[in-house]
Amino acid sequence: METRVGDSMVEKAKPQQSQWLNQAVRQANLPLANWLLFVAPAKWRQSPDSNTLPLAARSGDLSMLQWLLCTCRGKDQQKPNQKTLDMAARSGSLTMVKWLAQGLPGADTVTPCQNTLVEAARSGNVVLLRWLLETAESRKRVRITTKVVHAACSSGQQETVAWLIEKTPNLPHDVRWDHYTDAACFSGSFELIQWLISIRERG
Repeated sequence: METRVGDSMVEKAKPQQSQWLNQAVRQANLPLANWLLFVAPAKWRQSPDSNTLPLAARSGDLSMLQWLLCTCRGKDQQKPNQKTLDMAARSGSLTMVKWLAQGLPGADTVTPCQNTLVEAARSGNVVLLRWLLETAESRKRVRITTKVVHAACSSGQQETVAWLIEKTPNLPHDVRWDHYTDAACFSGSFELIQWLISIRERG
């Protein structure tokens, strides 16, 4: 008797055709994105949705994001929002975060929030973290918390974790240490796990 379980699982694993455009922008594949938007036969052509800009931001490719904003100007859901900025921070692109946060030509201003700092910590970009903490647009809205340190641990960012902990000696890191180590284990960073354990044993 033929079973359909395997087929069903394969079908779920296949990319949805409706997501091809989002996959293209996530990979910063501008030729494919342009083809899907304008050139492909009607049955393959696609329109951006609410995830398209954030995924373009997640790619870290500013030219991809700028092209989408210019190309899709006036279309529903195609304005930078908080999720777009947070995903730019997740990519670690300081240039893109600045462009969105400072309202450079062609972009609506989006103000960084605490989650922007969390996503920047995941990226491991200390320069971006420092900018978010010091710039006038965000310094009153963001601060280093144990959640920010945990985010850096979850991405295996040892240098970033060390910098964050050094900057915040008054935070209750000791009661969160097991959570940091769990997150580091999840990231698969053996070096970070060893470092966290050594610091804990010394402290």
